[in-house]
Amino acid sequence: MALRRVAGAKLFITGFIVSAWAVTPAAEAGIVEGVQEVVVGVLSPPLGALQGTFSGPPLFGTLVGALQGTVNGVGLITHGVLQIVGGAIPLAKAAAPFVLPFLF
Repeated sequence: MALRRVAGAKLFITGFIVSAWAVTPAAEAGIVEGVQEVVVGVLSPPLGALQGTFSGPPLFGTLVGALQGTVNGVGLITHGVLQIVGGAIPLAKAAAPFVLPFLF
């Protein structure tokens, strides 16, 4: 019963992430992908520590997994932030003519 509930939750979360990516236009798709990578990057160190704990020696595996997860997380967060900025530039360029008259 609990395994079925966990599988259902994973399926729901995966469906939500994929549907958010599938229905966005091209300019906003980079922003959505960037946010997804930032979220996965934040969750990467604890998941790496768990993976190292279950696949390696008790203490050393946990430390190596946490280190690998941290390095992976930093890369994902950096790439996600760059994707967000890259997706926001065309939107800012399109919105600038409408916003600038209100600033002056």
